[in-house]
Amino acid sequence: MIFHIILFLSGFLLFSIQPMAGKALLPFFGGGAVVWMTALFFFQFSLLIGYAITLYGSKKFSPRSTLFIWLGFFLLTLFILPSYPVHPPKNVPMPFPILLSLLAMVGLPYIFLSTLNPMIQFWQSQNSRFQTNPYILFGSSNLGSLAGLLAYPFFLEIFFPLGKEFGIWKILYGLLCALFLAMAFFLVKGLPKEALSLAPYRNDDLSQEVKKVSKIPLSQKLYWLYLAFLPSLGLMGTTHFLSQDIASFPFLWILPLIVYLLSFIVVFYFPQLQKTFKKIWPVHTAILWITILIYTFNKGVFLRANWIIPALYFSFVFFWICLYFHGTLESEKPHPSRLPTFYFILCLGGALGGAFVTLIAPNIFPSFFEFILFLILALVTIIFPSAKKWNQIIRIIHHSLVLSLFIIISYTELFSYGTSLIHRGRSYYNSYLIYQILERKPPFLQASRVIIQGTTIHGGEYLTKKGEYIPLSYYTQESGIAKVFQKYPKWDRMAVLGLGSGVLALYGKKEKQQIHFFEIDPYVVFLAQKFFHNLEACKASIRITLGDGRIKMEKYSGPPFDRIILDAFTGDAVPSHLLTINAFRAYLSHLSKDGIVLANISNRYIDLKPVIKGLAETLNIGYAFHLYRPNKKKKKFKGIYTSAAWAVLSPNKKLIQELLKEGWDQRSSKSVIWRDDHYYLWPLLKKLDW
Repeated sequence: MIFHIILFLSGFLLFSIQPMAGKALLPFFGGGAVVWMTALFFFQFSLLIGYAITLYGSKKFSPRSTLFIWLGFFLLTLFILPSYPVHPPKNVPMPFPILLSLLAMVGLPYIFLSTLNPMIQFWQSQNSRFQTNPYILFGSSNLGSLAGLLAYPFFLEIFFPLGKEFGIWKILYGLLCALFLAMAFFLVKGLPKEALSLAPYRNDDLSQEVKKVSKIPLSQKLYWLYLAFLPSLGLMGTTHFLSQDIASFPFLWILPLIVYLLSFIVVFYFPQLQKTFKKIWPVHTAILWITILIYTFNKGVFLRANWIIPALYFSFVFFWICLYFHGTLESEKPHPSRLPTFYFILCLGGALGGAFVTLIAPNIFPSFFEFILFLILALVTIIFPSAKKWNQIIRIIHHSLVLSLFIIISYTELFSYGTSLIHRGRSYYNSYLIYQILERKPPFLQASRVIIQGTTIHGGEYLTKKGEYIPLSYYTQESGIAKVFQKYPKWDRMAVLGLGSGVLALYGKKEKQQIHFFEIDPYVVFLAQKFFHNLEACKASIRITLGDGRIKMEKYSGPPFDRIILDAFTGDAVPSHLLTINAFRAYLSHLSKDGIVLANISNRYIDLKPVIKGLAETLNIGYAFHLYRPNKKKKKFKGIYTSAAWAVLSPNKKLIQELLKEGWDQRSSKSVIWRDDHYYLWPLLKKLDW
């Protein structure tokens, strides 16, 4: 029982620290899903290091020696437990600042925790007092991991600020240390005399079969590696897909990881299911074919549903595939004497999947291709063993279809442009599409060029017959931001957090005006300058600073701004660190006496009005909201118009009262206060339209 308790608790600690550490890093790296993706890779790689240590220790030292070594390692980590706040390194190319920050914050304790699962199973297999299947312990560890993941968004994040979350984690880590000491005592009492020596030892008396276990062939190791690599690729690919094409908020970031762990629990607790599961390979094939066809030919229609339907569907498909591959791994597991090697290879496959998506894919794919690549590889892998029994003609036809589909999808996703798509590209932070839509409807000959990230338009430009530049999307003449500039046109200096296509530069009408853009992604600057003319059309002087807008604003030492515009949203991901009390105190310190802060709070899934209300009430400043819904019958220019929600805040409450008289409002169902160390999104989720 003590083995199960320790592994459950270690799994809980391993996976509760992941979203905790990821959230601590969000303010420094833009607040998007990319931080979580990089953190996932870091934790996979740290797990690999832990398993490598276990493999080496099990081969080089006796059980008694490893017990004392691990106990010393444990005591050492008590002095370097995870810390908060974080201090990321500077002048290091991405993604290494995130990786190095995580290493400094949680590295050594996390690596030690990752060694416990395989090492305790090894100790149990060498102990005459505990003659049970050690692989069952793997399920207990994954159950604890799942509990840790669920506990964070549904309990820890809600009731505790980050500092206390780390404190609770340290207390549980101390409890684990006490349990480890008790376990070591029981283990030593159960080890035979030979195992108590300092020399390497294998307890062959436990089973005569151990002597007969041959070395694992290279082909078997490579097969295990592939079976572990593909679900890891799917984990990263599914997370990317959900956050880029469906919605982007933290729960959806961890949903694929929850599914991934759940599949391990199912296959290791119920290994008998695998035989049945393999027999229904036609079901797997049908699910994969349907999903691939939906993704390729009907994705846009499917994704127009509310986020929960496609999120649950694609998560279910990922879970189903994981059941097949992890179940195959469980059925292929070696004798317990070889389990350190087995777990190391399993972990190596997981780390390689994470490395491919984090380090390689952004440099070779111009778009997020990993998810569909995972689906096709899974289809081929599942079909291949069964296809040997098919009629040769049927086998050729099916394989030809799969190959043709792969070629079509690869071309469409990576190389195809068509008549309207003029550019696709990918940076470390996101992937981007640029469309140019030509409409010939007299008396206007108009080109609408827009930049799209995920499923969200992030600005663009209309080119009319006269060559005029007119703000579109969230910035149209009827939007809240346009009305503020129309009513209060006098300003000298403006700060804009988030560049997009540079459309906000069109509000610079005079040469004496200055606009300072803060943009975290260098690729966005490249796109704005190469494909759009908004920056060129601006009459004001423009300055662009690379880096997270809030951090750069905090370090700003120039004259105050008359306008500060918060527009650094990634899809529907909320950069929460831009909307905390701490952040607004920094903004207000750089705002002129009668200055205005404008925040783009347009979001399909999150209602940000309560946050704005909480900010204004706490800081004793005025606020108002404006919602624009386009009336297609009144549109003068055909093109891209979207609903736009804007919030305005100002120390000048008289200015706010003037806006309220013109139809702005202060309606909000509640007031929510966000701080750097404590904020969560659950109460702000909008009701679903079924």
